[in-house]
Amino acid sequence: MAWCRHHLLPLLSLAFMLGIAAAQQLAPRLAPDSPFIAILLAAIALCLIALLCCSPRRALVWAGLPLFCCTGALHGWQALHAPAGPERVAAALTERSKVTVQGRVLDMVSGDGSLSRCTLGVTGLLIHGVDERFRPLSGKVALRMRGKMPGTVQAGDLILAMGWAERPKVEAFSVQAQDFDAILWLSAPAALKLLPEKAPGPAQGLRFAAERLRQRTARFLEARLEPEVAAVYQALLVGAQQSLSPAMLELFRNSGCLHILAISGMHVGLVTAMAAALAYGLLRRSSRILLSGHARMLALGLSMPLILFYACLAGLNVPVVRALITTLLALAALFLYRRRIQLHLVAGAALVVLALQPLALFRASFQLSFAAVAALVLILPRLPCLQPPEGAEDPAELPGPGLMSRRRICSSLRRAGLSLLMVSVAATLGTAPFMLYHFNRLSLVGPLMNLAIEPLLCLWALPCGLAGLALFLLLPGLPWPALMALRLGGWGIKTALFLLEAATRIPLASCWTITPHPVEIIVYFIAVALWFRLLPGGRLRRTVAAVLSCGLLLSFTASLWLHPGKRELRVSYIDVGQGASALVSLPDGRHLLIDCGGYRQAGYEVGSRRVAPFLWRRRIWRLDAALASHADSDHYSGLPFVLARFRPQVLYVNVSERPEAAYRAMLAQARAAGIAVRQIAGRETLAAGPDFVLEAFGLEAREARQVSENDRSLLVRLARGRRAFLFPGDIAAARERLLLRDLPPALLRADVLMAGHHGSGGSTTPPFCGRSRPGPLSSRPVPQKRALIRRAAISKAGSSRGFWFLPPRKAAALPPARTASASAWRAAAVSSALNRARRGAQSWPRPAAWG
Repeated sequence: MAWCRHHLLPLLSLAFMLGIAAAQQLAPRLAPDSPFIAILLAAIALCLIALLCCSPRRALVWAGLPLFCCTGALHGWQALHAPAGPERVAAALTERSKVTVQGRVLDMVSGDGSLSRCTLGVTGLLIHGVDERFRPLSGKVALRMRGKMPGTVQAGDLILAMGWAERPKVEAFSVQAQDFDAILWLSAPAALKLLPEKAPGPAQGLRFAAERLRQRTARFLEARLEPEVAAVYQALLVGAQQSLSPAMLELFRNSGCLHILAISGMHVGLVTAMAAALAYGLLRRSSRILLSGHARMLALGLSMPLILFYACLAGLNVPVVRALITTLLALAALFLYRRRIQLHLVAGAALVVLALQPLALFRASFQLSFAAVAALVLILPRLPCLQPPEGAEDPAELPGPGLMSRRRICSSLRRAGLSLLMVSVAATLGTAPFMLYHFNRLSLVGPLMNLAIEPLLCLWALPCGLAGLALFLLLPGLPWPALMALRLGGWGIKTALFLLEAATRIPLASCWTITPHPVEIIVYFIAVALWFRLLPGGRLRRTVAAVLSCGLLLSFTASLWLHPGKRELRVSYIDVGQGASALVSLPDGRHLLIDCGGYRQAGYEVGSRRVAPFLWRRRIWRLDAALASHADSDHYSGLPFVLARFRPQVLYVNVSERPEAAYRAMLAQARAAGIAVRQIAGRETLAAGPDFVLEAFGLEAREARQVSENDRSLLVRLARGRRAFLFPGDIAAARERLLLRDLPPALLRADVLMAGHHGSGGSTTPPFCGRSRPGPLSSRPVPQKRALIRRAAISKAGSSRGFWFLPPRKAAALPPARTASASAWRAAAVSSALNRARRGAQSWPRPAAWG
């Protein structure tokens, strides 16, 4: 009990987080009008009564923790059920449509040259072909435009934009669902027009002043410095990481140094130190202030407005808010002469951030930022540099700096180096589970690379950049002093980039793993706390820590060595937009990936962004086989990443004539990695068991030369008992006629048929679909609507190019109750599990309503 009272604020913060997490888990399972709110209010009332009636020493723990947990659950529930009436853009935009949007730019325009982006606060929407005039709507739209946006557009401007809009592909009741109502893609700068308006009032001008200054600073850096140096400076000074190219981001990820680019405590601390030093230098000129003894405190107080200004200039994202609140609380603690409350400062900052943005708990930025700072605070008392030197009983009796011997200098340097290494390792241990959960990647050279990169960027480039930023703001008509400071810091950035490129040549610099379960993350932190004596455990501490560590290791690697036994057969259709990908999980534990492709966009690759995370969340370390139905990029563009990370034993391909260079490079990559590349010509069995068979049907070389590339696609059939799946790839009517002529009807019969060529008009003809005869497919009930998947002809066309999942005229031509159409944003994958008795479907990562 005494330990709980001493760490009451951190425990209250954890209880508040637990309540928000419980609300997020219960939201999809409970109706909005359920008695959950009434139960929470009753529990909060009981806790308040207990606080008033019981003794304060016990009530603060026994009633305070449930009170904060229930309050967090109530706050999270209200955030997850934000009002979404008919006046919102999300309600009006039911499918991908061409629209004209009127709204105000809410933040700075950023981009890497190939893609520009900003956020638009909508005031009106016109859907082409539906509306005759603008509808007054509200909501936030993510504006995206390929290339550079006109330089005249800045925060606070009222604009008119025309393009294709779609709702973001996120699951319901997620933090991403609350970010934007829609994404608007513009094809060219001509699709955007500034609207004339009256001069903004003082309140509106002040609201957008910081964002305009951010954009002005970013453009100054971009125009006057080298592209790579300017991109790193934009991330370090104004928090605009969108200017970093994918190649540069990969350098920082590979070395475990990506967190350095996020504006956090180091940046705010340097601004505080510079502002306090400047204020103290001015205050010490007054003898009266010096005699009062409060000059340093007054200097820290005068630095607060500058800290707030810099936080607004940095964008006020979660790490910046965390650093700002922690710094302000630390300054308040200094004013009150409260020094030893570091962990409580972090807990208080977390409570404030979650009170303002409860769904920030589920963001990677919040988790990584607070986990790293908490780890550093906990390791701080153990650092050798803060301990008295060996052989010294009283630090006050040590000789002064002038009497330091060579031995003491070497000892101090050794303790300083060991302290820096301990800090880097502690930050890595604190953030490792969240890195694996969100990015499935952990840098093995991170602790060492941070020792080299952090001084270059944080102690060299960042102070020079802050000085240059101050000179730029104070002397807007005289740019050369700012450029001198910025170019001086640029040498540090160039040196850091050189070291990061060298780190990419180190074997096993980073590793990719499956996604850990939340229970595994909790067990990990308990084990770490027990190993480092952060929790009371007595004599059994090491034994419990060893047992938890062994159990965690066995659980995390179970899919590598534990034979699954007899399981159900499962097929997962992965949403990759305009492309195709499906995972077949066989009853004997083998996994086969059929296709992995989609259209590439700037910084977006299907294999790494969609397919691989799905496989890792299914806890799949290795694939047994992969199949590319034909040499079209929307069927194989993501395979190079998948082949490199999941190392299948064999890659099945079709007979292709003169494939493009990217396809040949993929085959060469597979052969270099020791993956067998097998061309399928005719009928071939890929896998077979006592009650299932997986087959592929290709064309001989002579037949392949007579048809188009799409018609050379491999046809894959999966059957278990009397149930079957059919994957026709991109075959069109000509190949369908060949199949109807050459194959017996039993081999074309399918309960689930993926529409050929993404549901386009020249495929899945009525004769072919009539021979397949897809039957009704039931699903696990969806809690919100209790909907069922009643049809089983599934098309894989994405919404990114305006295609229907299945064209209406084609759906009308097929037999009734045998087609499935859905919006691509509703679910990331549809999984169908088959056994002899039943057939079912579910979506990933959450069930979605299909109709």
